[in-house]
Amino acid sequence: QDGLSVKLPTNPSRTLGYALYGHPLTDHPTHALLFLHGTPGSRFFFHPSHAALAASRRIAVIVPERPGFGLSSPHPNRTLLSFADDCAALLDALHAPAVY
Repeated sequence: QDGLSVKLPTNPSRTLGYALYGHPLTDHPTHALLFLHGTPGSRFFFHPSHAALAASRRIAVIVPERPGFGLSSPHPNRTLLSFADDCAALLDALHAPAVY
């Protein structure tokens, strides 16, 4: 699924864009992988051939967008740790299994 976003519970005025590739989260994947794109980048950085490989291994791939990129709203006071908090909130909202 592409072009999804979630409101962040820590700051409801912000959204975090993301995409899901590989095995669907709703079908009990064996693992979930959090794929972080570089700068610049977006949720489209994950290649479709990798998605097919992940699906064949029952791995769900979650690709969040950094603040200010794609569907993610800016975070003017961000730190390295604040993006980790954003990712944790996203994983909680998606009810993701163990993430690597």
